This record gives sequence, structure tokens and C-alpha cells, in this order.
Amino acid sequence: MALHDVDAMSQTPAPVRALIKARLLHDAEWHGHALQLIRQLDYESADLNSRIMIAEIAAGGGAAALVRDILVPVLDLLKDVQHFEMALRAFHRVGDSENASLVAASLSSRQPESSALRAYRHATLYDHRDYAGLAALNGGNQTDPEDVKHFEILSRHLQSATQPDYSALISAAKSHSEIDDFRIEIARDAVARSDGATALENLFAIGDTSERADQRDDLMIRALENVLATSRSGEDEEFLTIPVLALLRRVASDTSRSRLRASLAYVLQPAVSADLGQPIILAIIIQLF
Repeated sequence: MALHDVDAMSQTPAPVRALIKARLLHDAEWHGHALQLIRQLDYESADLNSRIMIAEIAAGGGAAALVRDILVPVLDLLKDVQHFEMALRAFHRVGDSENASLVAASLSSRQPESSALRAYRHATLYDHRDYAGLAALNGGNQTDPEDVKHFEILSRHLQSATQPDYSALISAAKSHSEIDDFRIEIARDAVARSDGATALENLFAIGDTSERADQRDDLMIRALENVLATSRSGEDEEFLTIPVLALLRRVASDTSRSRLRASLAYVLQPAVSADLGQPIILAIIIQLF
């Protein structure tokens, strides 16, 4: 179904058509446009199914406050496993760990083997870089032994309170795709340790054709913010111009990357980049023209 097909549904109430359009945009990852549509909907008068769907679309757009406003008042009304799963995904997606944990506990008591619950547990361990926990979780789920081994390798080289062994981790890779996987994990670890420069160094090595390219771009934003927080004007302008220019070209060539575009604009604003943002932008303009 296309958007113009929805417009042709003249017998369907306008709010329902708007929700269908928003769902189509959400599924196509046009999250900004989908969010604009659902902000016009009266979710308080919507039925439970529609309300949860609106929350899921809001989560896709990163609207954490809106997700809470929609879901928290109706958490006691949830009964279907599918509703719990959708609510869990929405809360987790916007980083609302408190409400995600509450929903996960309720879902666990009803459907302990829920695929959404397993995905949530996996994502929570991954977010906390608990690779030993991931190895144990995957081993308990009787998944591919290679997945278990993968997380055991990450645990061995990265889960260190002092200094992780990044070079040894890269040496342990058996393929180009695994090298990209490990570089992503090194970047995540480096950002968590406030070492944005090491993160950027590894992210630069991941090509545009890699399956990890989108995750690379998102991590590059976090690494940039990390470096900008510790840099001084004149020190790192040339070094930072390279990733900023690469990200600008990416969002220019793919108009669907609205979240990446917004994130890049955010890190370059004076409140984040201080007195480095404008020199970086000027350096890029000089390179382009």
C-alpha cells in the first residue's frame, strides 16, 4: 500500500487514515514524517490497539516523553502478550529503562519465552557491553555456537577495568566482516571510556559498503561529541573535519537519514562544540568550494 492509496480510502475516518500513513512512513524508516503525523492525533480517545501503535511510531522518532505520555496511563490495561511486547520495544527504543523493566517483568510472568523479551535481554546486555553475559545468554538459548564464541572473544579482550586489548581483538578476527564487527565494538568501548579519537580511528576503517555502515555513522556522532567535549580550538579542527565532512556527504546522498542529519546538527551547535563548530564548518566550506 502506498500513501496515495490511503488518501483514496474516503470512507475511512481521517484519524485512521493518518495512523495508517504514519505506520507506512514508520515502516519505511521515515520517522520524522511519521512523528509529525501522530502528533496531530488524539491518542487519549484512541482504542488500546491504536494507542500502542502510536507509541511504537513515536518511539521510532525518538520521542521519549510522548511514548511515556501514551503508554504509562494504560500499562494496567495491557493483557495481550503482543501489547506487552510492543510496549517493551517502545520503552527500550527511547531509553526508558525504568518502564521497560516493569513491562519486561510483567511479560516474563505471562510469556517467559517471548521473543521480544529475549531480544530485550540481549539488547540490555549489549547496551551495557556485558559480553560475558551475552555469551551465557546465547549459550542458554542454544543458539549458534559461533555467536557464543564471538561474545567470549569480546569479553576476553574488552571487559577490562584497566586497558582493553584492541589490537589483539582485531588479530582474532577471521574475516573482513568480523573485523568490522570488532571495530564497532572497539568504538563503543572507546566512547564509553571517553576515548573518542580511538573510536573515530576504528570507525574510519569501516567502508561504506559494510553491513555495519549505518551503525558506524551513529557511533561516529557519539565519538565526535566525545572529542568535542575535550578539544580546544586550533587543536583538532583538521582531524574533526574528516568525519564531519563524511557524515555531511552521507546525509546529502540519502534523504531518509533524518535522524543522522539532526544528530550532526546537534553536535555542531555552539552549546556542544563550543568554539570548534564554526571553524570546522568553515574548513568544510573551503574544501567543498
